[in-house]
Amino acid sequence: MKERFTKLLNKLLNLFAAMLALSLLILFHIIIFCQIPVDLLMGNKSDFLKWFIAYKYWWHLLLNEFGLISGDKFQETQLAFNNLFKD
Repeated sequence: MKERFTKLLNKLLNLFAAMLALSLLILFHIIIFCQIPVDLLMGNKSDFLKWFIAYKYWWHLLLNEFGLISGDKFQETQLAFNNLFKD
């Protein structure tokens, strides 16, 4: 009985985590696709590049979380993302 309850609780927690990740992903896409055209229209190419690298970092973070990307590619993207804010 306790085992069954624990399995059910784990499934519910995994479902909640997946829903949270999906909602964050959707929110991030809404922000990106509203901000990118504004940056391009205003001629802010550096801001566009920052958004692009942040977008790439976000996807590599998700892919790394599920084990679908190598650690080297993830670290390379993370380094580029961290260097954005040093400027």
